[in-house]
Amino acid sequence: MNSIKYSKSLKILVVFTLIVLIFSYTFFDDQKVVELTDELGYYQINTCKHSLFEFQSNNLKTTFQDHYIINVYNYSDISCYGKISAIDRVKDTFYISVGFNPFVNLVLTSLLLSFVFYISNKEKKEKSVLNLKFFISLFLTSGLFTYGIISETRFYEKKLRYLDLTLSSTYITIFLFFLFSIYFINFYFLNSSEKLINYFPYLYLFLGVINGFNINIFYLIFIFYWIQEMLKNSKLLKYNIILFIWILFWISQVESNNFYLDPDKIVGSSSTVYNKHSTIFWSILFFYTLLGIISYVKNNIGAINLSFLNKSFLNAGTTLFLFGLITSKFSTLNALSFVLLGQNKTTTRDLDLNFFYSCFNTDLTQTAGRFEGCTTRGFSPSAEHIGEFYGIILIFYFLNFYYKKIESNIFDYSKLFLVFIGLLISNNKAAIYLVALFCLYPFLKKLQRKKAILFLLVLIICFLLIIGIDNYLHYSEFGEYKIFNIKFSSSKILSEGKINSFEGAESKSIEYLSSAYNNNNYFVIFVLGLISTFAFYINRGNLWGMFIARYNPSPVDLVFGTGPYNLSKVYNEVKILGQSDFRGDFLLTHSSLIQILIYFGFIGLLVLFYEFYKMLKKRNKFKNNLIMFLPFLFLVINLLKSDSIFYLSTLFTLLFFYTVNKSSYKI
Repeated sequence: MNSIKYSKSLKILVVFTLIVLIFSYTFFDDQKVVELTDELGYYQINTCKHSLFEFQSNNLKTTFQDHYIINVYNYSDISCYGKISAIDRVKDTFYISVGFNPFVNLVLTSLLLSFVFYISNKEKKEKSVLNLKFFISLFLTSGLFTYGIISETRFYEKKLRYLDLTLSSTYITIFLFFLFSIYFINFYFLNSSEKLINYFPYLYLFLGVINGFNINIFYLIFIFYWIQEMLKNSKLLKYNIILFIWILFWISQVESNNFYLDPDKIVGSSSTVYNKHSTIFWSILFFYTLLGIISYVKNNIGAINLSFLNKSFLNAGTTLFLFGLITSKFSTLNALSFVLLGQNKTTTRDLDLNFFYSCFNTDLTQTAGRFEGCTTRGFSPSAEHIGEFYGIILIFYFLNFYYKKIESNIFDYSKLFLVFIGLLISNNKAAIYLVALFCLYPFLKKLQRKKAILFLLVLIICFLLIIGIDNYLHYSEFGEYKIFNIKFSSSKILSEGKINSFEGAESKSIEYLSSAYNNNNYFVIFVLGLISTFAFYINRGNLWGMFIARYNPSPVDLVFGTGPYNLSKVYNEVKILGQSDFRGDFLLTHSSLIQILIYFGFIGLLVLFYEFYKMLKKRNKFKNNLIMFLPFLFLVINLLKSDSIFYLSTLFTLLFFYTVNKSSYKI
């Protein structure tokens, strides 16, 4: 098919998308919209009669007033898409439920992303990508994601309640929807792949979770990409042998308990059930995505343009900050961005002038805990996630400015100011301190070695003191300084673990560590003491204590893990105090290293450290510049105390800098 035909096809699809986005506005319906009042009887009877746009055009107050909240009701059938399905009132707040449908969301998100890829290809030159390998990859990728629906039927019975998941014909329908979406999205991705590598910071804006599904739309791209790479180069098939051997270890440990987990804000990055089918699906998904991203970066590394990438980081950060402000105030945009941009959670509605006033007029001489209320995640699923992104932007910009002498203007400085404000209100202290340290590093390199080391030690000590004092203030009942001795901090994790455990029903982790303390196992006491003291200083003692209260691994789990993106067993096998029988106290561990331990065991941690060592060794040999290395190091350090690895934007960023540094490519 020629270029003109595809351009026309895309225009038709874009028109179709815009029509659907009008949410089936009932121009020809004689039934008029009733003004929203305290009497809700009309809307409780007349469900799915009025589109959201029609409703809000006649009730303008619902678009911006805080006590009108739009809920995305993604269980609806297609006929109710974009229409008012219910309105409820709780005290003074009105909750307006709007019908959405997972399959329409899948198609719309795919078409929107395809259009973005299309307009990014400014030359409009289309490659010859439609070949046998393309269609084999298309069918295999569609089949894999259809299998993913089968593996998590408990989750999808709620989301696709209008479909009978016991019928084979249902899965044929699901397969065809995936086939359509994967075809379009990968056709336009492959035609623009070289240009797109410089746009990857926008992944933090287009988060990609398909509303109603437990998958991310970018999985459809990178899994397809890796399958196609294997078909092009048969030597890459060897990775499947390693993968399937590891899968055998994981499924050999699966019992028939079917532990279930509501993924909440990590939807699209976590299995919902612990069974053999789900373990197989998420293992393939994780490794194929991982290898697909690395392969994509390697294949397009020559297209990286530092100046362009720097602008993308800065523009993406500014847009993210502004989107957080705008979507927090307008209910319609809040709901639309949640569906079309694939947010894990809707934008917080706390960003306003009062928020900024209270934050930047806080009396810091009082309790440090007062500033905790100024933390906001804005458009992002977590404050740590967005804080790390803002930090990378500032470091990357400064390094380009220092080493490459990039030109800046008044608009760039305005954008930098917004990014800096975003970093401050994320209240990610580790990110703030590391930004300051990494921006000082080029100047430290100019000092004599002894002076540089001394200066660095002073900074680290100051950093620990600041964090320590902040924690002392945080833990004090009366907002006064309270010094905790080393015995307290070194046993913080174990004591928190015991506090959260039921007597006589402790996890194997608690039993082992308690036994080590009772038997004076000095090695275990020393290692745990170091980790516990570190956790105390960074305010992770309680969370990591709750983790060991839950962590109940078998010997195979401890060595090999339970499989990637599999948290169901950890959060269900051992009940802890305060845990609900239905959902559980779903507090994440706030450490990507702990996640890797859960997924891949100690073998996974050893492989990770070895890969990091090899990358450092190769980088030192070729002496690459710091522009690509320091952002990578910044992200690695932050991931020690954050769960941002759950989000594909962070995963891609980490793998991007890792691949560039390991390739020793000088840009």
